[in-house]
Amino acid sequence: MDATVGSSDIRYPSDVSLLVECRENLEKYIDILHEASGEGGRRTPYNRHTAHKKSIKFIKRKDKNPKVVRAALEQQLKYVGQGINHVDMLIVNCGAECLTDYAWERLDTICQIYKQQKEMHENKTNRCEGKIMSVRQPYVRAILRNKSRAKYEYGQKLALSKANGYVFVENQSWENFNECNTLEQSVLNYYNRFGYYPEVILADQIYHTRANTKFCKKYSIRFAGVGATRKNADKKEKKQAYHDLCDRNAIEGVNGVLKRR
Repeated sequence: MDATVGSSDIRYPSDVSLLVECRENLEKYIDILHEASGEGGRRTPYNRHTAHKKSIKFIKRKDKNPKVVRAALEQQLKYVGQGINHVDMLIVNCGAECLTDYAWERLDTICQIYKQQKEMHENKTNRCEGKIMSVRQPYVRAILRNKSRAKYEYGQKLALSKANGYVFVENQSWENFNECNTLEQSVLNYYNRFGYYPEVILADQIYHTRANTKFCKKYSIRFAGVGATRKNADKKEKKQAYHDLCDRNAIEGVNGVLKRR
């Protein structure tokens, strides 16, 4: 058994670029609504050319210190807030039927992003509950992994098990979860699939909780690694633990292959 994250191909989260994308989407919907309303004059309450130039200037800047980032966030928040208010005003004038269901979903996502980013800006932080990382994939969350390559991975967390040559997805969620809590259900799923309980469970250290050890003992399942780290562990236990560790590499290989496919 093991857990991994099926990576989603989203741009590396940057709050400023996220707001720039929101602003550009709002401008697209403002154009549609403005045309439907038949009104003249300026389409957006701000100068689009200036807003675009400011975003490009920030992107090209090499020394993005916290003060510069905060100033850029404030600028883009201002533009997005004005864009949302202008869209509301145009919808009142020309009706909601001018936009498709897809556009309404995107507008809802943009409003949520604006609310989150404004709250974080006011609280001087870059974290919030359920933070949206992508306009196109608002369900993607940052999953804390603490790996050497990257602290966070972005995608769906998967709890996998390999048995008799087959791989099964035991649990999957866009929100983070503790994989050790999936062991009991995975064993019951195994019983339902094959008609008997497994002889041994090979899993890494995070699964070795008291509750899981007790559960395995109840059904006479050998829980690999338990007892091998004791001070008074004999050579036989240590040798068995080493072989179990080698056999567990099978699920690591599965992670590498199935993560992208």
